[in-house]
Amino acid sequence: MKKELFAITESNRFIADEFARVTGKTKVSFFNECIHCHFQPKIEKLMVEYEYLINRYNGELEQRIIKFNDDGTQDIGNPSQFEMKQAIGRAATYCLKHHVEDCTPFKWIIYEHFINDDRDQTWKENRNEMVLKDVDNAYAMLNEKIKYFGKNNPVAMLMEVFDNWELFWDDDRSYNLLADIIYCWDTYHPIGLYDALSLLYEVDRIILDDILKEEKHRVLEGK
Repeated sequence: MKKELFAITESNRFIADEFARVTGKTKVSFFNECIHCHFQPKIEKLMVEYEYLINRYNGELEQRIIKFNDDGTQDIGNPSQFEMKQAIGRAATYCLKHHVEDCTPFKWIIYEHFINDDRDQTWKENRNEMVLKDVDNAYAMLNEKIKYFGKNNPVAMLMEVFDNWELFWDDDRSYNLLADIIYCWDTYHPIGLYDALSLLYEVDRIILDDILKEEKHRVLEGK
């Protein structure tokens, strides 16, 4: 009996077999396509970021380029941390056009990869005027809705924004602060390709769900 690569349900096995029979392609190509389609965003801007990261990964594997993460470990085939942050930062900037009521993907990426209290005291030294302006704007935003007594650094402020997201989700200043941190802060734990693709997928899903809810609401109001 031929050994399967991994266990699948009978219905999925049938579909894979039929795909191979009808198209003449292999079942492996079918599963590759399924994985690709699962993570690929539907929103064009986010899909561009997805394709950029995938192509960088595939291209570097073909050339066997070996880079090193911030912690000194080898990172074979992954796009650089700069490239990861650029793609994720552009997703955060895109949310300026489509504010999201669920910040979970961004909150997770910040908590997992950008939190490091050791750098809190010196953050102003290497920040440009735009970042400083966005931090001042975020500080003003916080104090408009709540009294902020936390640390005087962008990451601490963003944590407060995330913890009170229901108050700040529809304010551009939240996304400007988020994008600044993603673009300008060094990652404390390196961002992997799976992390970046998962974030793009989740942000895409959240935005599309919000758009669908808005459409349903407009239809109901029209009635």
